[in-house]
Parts: sequence; structure tokens; C-alpha cells
Amino acid sequence: MRLKTAVDVLELLQEQNGLVRAGADLGAAERAWVVGYLADVALKAIEVGSLAARLEELEAVPPRHRR
Repeated sequence: MRLKTAVDVLELLQEQNGLVRAGADLGAAERAWVVGYLADVALKAIEVGSLAARLEELEAVPPRHRR
């Protein structure tokens, strides 16, 4: 899977989160740490995706209509 967008990253993180939660080779503490880390990365990807969408909207407005 090639990661090109924030959505791609979120899809990968969702998949990995499921694998970590289902994995029996990690203890409860390790699993909690990994899930927390993945959640932090996911939040950053969501923020980046939101900012990218807002920037695209602003760039779509013709310059004479900007404040």
C-alpha cells in the first residue's frame, strides 16, 4: 500500500490497530501503549487532512474574491 494522503494513512492505521488489538503476542500494557501511539498518529493525520482540505478550498477561490 502506498501512502499518498492522510486518508491512506488513516486506513493503514485502522488496519494495524485491528491487528494489534487481536494479537495475542502482546501483553495488556504493550497493547495499550501501541494503540495509544497509533491513535496519536491518527489524530495528526486527521488534522493534516482537514488542513489540506481547507487549503484546497481557499486556493479554489479566485484571488480577487479573497479578503
